[in-house]
Amino acid sequence: MTKRFFLTMVIGLVFCATVAVADPALNGRWFVDDWDEVLIFDNGNWELWAGEYPRLRGTYTAGNGAIVLTATHAHASELDALGLELQAEWYTRSEIVSLSVAETKTLFTAGLLDELRMFLAEMLEELRMVLPDNPLDELRQQMGELIVDAEIQELTANVVEVFGQEFADANEGLASIITAELADTDDSPEFAEIIVEIAKIAMLGVFYMLIDELEELFWTNTGAYSVSGDTLLLAIDLFGRADLYTDVEPVRLTRQ
Repeated sequence: MTKRFFLTMVIGLVFCATVAVADPALNGRWFVDDWDEVLIFDNGNWELWAGEYPRLRGTYTAGNGAIVLTATHAHASELDALGLELQAEWYTRSEIVSLSVAETKTLFTAGLLDELRMFLAEMLEELRMVLPDNPLDELRQQMGELIVDAEIQELTANVVEVFGQEFADANEGLASIITAELADTDDSPEFAEIIVEIAKIAMLGVFYMLIDELEELFWTNTGAYSVSGDTLLLAIDLFGRADLYTDVEPVRLTRQ
């Protein structure tokens, strides 16, 4: 095999792969006729805007009338429901998880931990009136019953299935912060352990809330398309809301 033939073959393979990955006929700004939105395709990358506001962006492959879109970034304008302090920029899934975890940790070091300690101290005083010898054991037992509660167990299983190591790392980091914060107090180790378990339940709630939010923002969907001049017919579920039994009706877009 001569060098010239080898190079020609390689160039041909690269060219074919490029065409399959990003159909150049899709390139441009496409205005959705039925929505106030703009879909931008650019050689394997796409963005979705609502008027002047960016919403989502990601990557795509397209060829032979089939298209696969993957959402990799959400703009801050799409993340209001999370209640995070964000800059006006794009965020990945992992960045959103990290920011949510960091904010939860900050809450515990910015007053919430002291409030929790006072609340538990009051509970101990009330328990001491009826159980003068072992009020802490009763509080620990109540906490243990909460942890093994069926609903908590189900929530934990769902979160672990989606986030796995991210959830474990968040709990470990939160426990370390609380342990360090309580190191200079006169609280007993058992009391600190109870606070850590409560904090983990709070972190569980944060991650459980993220499940639906992130599934709506970060997805991969497959559909069909056809381009005729400056008209694009696109049949794809942009937000993952159609079920297996629902046909996605083609949407007409115009290139401008």
